[in-house]
Amino acid sequence: MEQAANKSESVTQYEKMTKTPIPKLVVKLGIPTTISMLVTHVYNMVDTFFVGKLGTSASGATGIVFGFMAILQAVGFMLGQGAGSLISRRLGKKDASSAGVYASTSFFLALFSGVLIEALGLCFLEPMLKMLGSTDTILPYARQYVWYILLASPFMIASFVMNNILRFEGKAAYAMCGLMAGAILNMGCDPLFMFVFDMGIAGAGLATALSQCISFCVLLFMFLSGKTQSRLSIRSVTRDMSLLGNLLATGLPAMLRQGMSSIATMLLNHCAKGYGDPAVAAMSIVGRITMLIFAVGLGVGQGFQPVCGFNYGAGKYQRVRRAYGFTLALATVMLGSFALVGLITAPWAVRVFRDDDRVVEIGTLALRLQCGALFFQPLMVMTNMLLQSTGKKLLAAFTALLRSGLYFIPVLLILVHYQGLFGVQAAQPIADILAFLTALPIVIWFFARLPKEDADAVEKLAALTFDDGPSAGTTMEVLAVLEEFHEVGTFFLIGQNINEQTEKSVKRALELGCEIENHSWSHSAMPELSAEQMREEVVRTTQEIVRLTGREPIFFRPPYIAISDEMYRQIPLTFIAGVGCEDWNDSVSAKERADRIQENVRDGAVILLHDAEGNHQTVEALRLIIPRLRKMGYRFVTLEQLFQEKGVVLNEDVPAEERRCFSCVQ
Repeated sequence: MEQAANKSESVTQYEKMTKTPIPKLVVKLGIPTTISMLVTHVYNMVDTFFVGKLGTSASGATGIVFGFMAILQAVGFMLGQGAGSLISRRLGKKDASSAGVYASTSFFLALFSGVLIEALGLCFLEPMLKMLGSTDTILPYARQYVWYILLASPFMIASFVMNNILRFEGKAAYAMCGLMAGAILNMGCDPLFMFVFDMGIAGAGLATALSQCISFCVLLFMFLSGKTQSRLSIRSVTRDMSLLGNLLATGLPAMLRQGMSSIATMLLNHCAKGYGDPAVAAMSIVGRITMLIFAVGLGVGQGFQPVCGFNYGAGKYQRVRRAYGFTLALATVMLGSFALVGLITAPWAVRVFRDDDRVVEIGTLALRLQCGALFFQPLMVMTNMLLQSTGKKLLAAFTALLRSGLYFIPVLLILVHYQGLFGVQAAQPIADILAFLTALPIVIWFFARLPKEDADAVEKLAALTFDDGPSAGTTMEVLAVLEEFHEVGTFFLIGQNINEQTEKSVKRALELGCEIENHSWSHSAMPELSAEQMREEVVRTTQEIVRLTGREPIFFRPPYIAISDEMYRQIPLTFIAGVGCEDWNDSVSAKERADRIQENVRDGAVILLHDAEGNHQTVEALRLIIPRLRKMGYRFVTLEQLFQEKGVVLNEDVPAEERRCFSCVQ
C-alpha cells in the first residue's frame, strides 16, 4: 500500500516537473527558494545590525565569522547539490530506487564532516580566526561569536544537504519552512540574548546556533514523515567509492563556488585590514547588502535547477532551453531593479549598520561599484547552475571558480598593489565582468550541442541489456559508461559467475538504478537438459539474485538464445532475446558493433550486448551507441520499464503454449 502511494506520488511529481508550463513552474519553485535566501540573508543582516551596536571591531567580527560560515556552507552545498543533482536526473528518468542511497550518503557524510570541522575548529580557534582575516582588536569578538557556530557545525552542514535535496526534488516549499523557522527564531533571539541577557556578541552566536538546530529538526521531519521521495537510512549509505566519487564530483562546483567565496572573503579581509577596522567593517557590511540583493537571483536560479535536472534527465531538451532563457531574463530584471535602488541609497544603507563616517565613506563607493556589476551576474550564475544540473562536472567546476577565484584573487592583489584601498573596493565588480565574458561563449557552446529535438518527440524506446556477467572488471567498466551518460541497463547474470568480487558489480548496478535478471546457472544449452535440470538452472540463479537484490527476476535470457517448448513449460519467466552485434567475437571492432546496432535498432528494441570479463570493445562500442541512438530520438529504459511503457503483458501471465521470446517489445 505504502509502495503504491509512493509510486503514485513519484508519477505525479514527474508529470508536474515535465509538463507544467515553464514560467509557472520556475516561479513556483523559485518563490520559496528566493524567500528562503532572502530570509537567510535578512537574519544575517539582523546579526550585523545588532552587532554593529557594540562597536566597529564587533562589526568587523561579523565579516570574519561570515567567512567561516561560508566554509560550512561550501561543504553542505557540495554534498547537498551533488546528491540533489543526481537525484533529480534519476527522477527525471522515473528511477526513484537510487534516491535513498544518494540522500542517505550525503546526509550522514554531512554530520561526520561537521563533527570533524567542529573538533579542528575548537582545537585551533585563534589561528583559524587570524587566517580568516581577524585583527588583534577584532579577535576577542570573533572568538566569542564563532564558538557557538562551531558547536552547531554538524547540524548546519546537514541542514544545507537536506535543503538542497528538497529543492532538487521540486519541493522547495518544504525547504523554505525549515529555513524560515530558524531565521525567525534567530531574529527574535538576537536582541534577547545580546541585550536583555547581556551576553553581548556571544548572544548573537548562540542565537545563530540555536536557530540552525531548529532548522535541522524541521528539515529532518520532512524526510522522516514521508514527505519526500528520498528516504534517509544508515543502511542505505553506500560504501562504493565510485558512487561516492560521482556524488562529490557532481557537487564540487557548488563547493568551489562557496569555498572560493570563503577564500575571497578571507583575502579581502586581509587586504582591508591594512586600512584599519573601518575598512574591514565597511567591506563586511557591503558584502552582506550585496549578498541580500544577489540572493534574489540565486533563489530564482535555484528554482531553475530542479526543472533543468528533471527535464534533462527526461530528454525534454526544449524545456531545458526555455527554462534557462526565462530564468535568465527574470533574474536579470529582478537583480537590475534592486541594483538601481542600491546605487541610489548606498550611503544610507551602509549607515544603517554602522554610524561611522569613515565606514560609510569606504562602504558607499564599494556598494555602488558592486551594484553596477550585479547586471553581469545572472548569466554567469545561471550558466554554472545549468552545467551542474546537467552533469557537466568539469565545466561546472571551471565556471564556479571564475567569480571568486580565477579572476577575483589576481584582480584583488594587482589592484591593491597599485590602487590601495580602491583596489579592495573595485576588485569584485571587475571580476564579475570578466566572469560574464567567459561564461557567455560557454553557454552558447552548450546549447549548440544540446539536441534540437526532445528524446521522446517520436517516443522511441530501447533497453540496453548485458549478458554473461557479472564480472569484476568489465561489468564495472560498462556501469561507468552508463553512469557517465546517466543511463540505465538490464544485466542478465550467470549464477556460477557470482562471487565475493563480482557481487560488488551487482551492488553497483543496483545503486545506479539498473535491473538484474536471470541468464541460467552454468550457461548450458538448455534444450538438451531434462525438465528438472532446466528448473535447477533457473532456480539456483534466482536464489542468488534474490539474496543480492531482495527481488525475484521476471526475465530470462536463454543461453545461446536456444529455446524449446519444454523450456516455456518449465520456466515461468518472460523470455528475452535481442538485437545483437556479435560482440562476443573479438574480430568485430567497437565501431562495427556500434554500426550494427544502429542499423538494426527499432522502437522497442532489446539491445543485446555482453559484459563478460575482458570484453573491452563492447565498453568502447557502448560509448558510441548511446549518443548515436539519442540523436535518433531513442530513450533508454530498463526491460521492466520497456514492457510497462509499451503495455505488453509478461509471459508469466500468458499460457505456456502462447509464450514467445522477445527481441523487440511493441
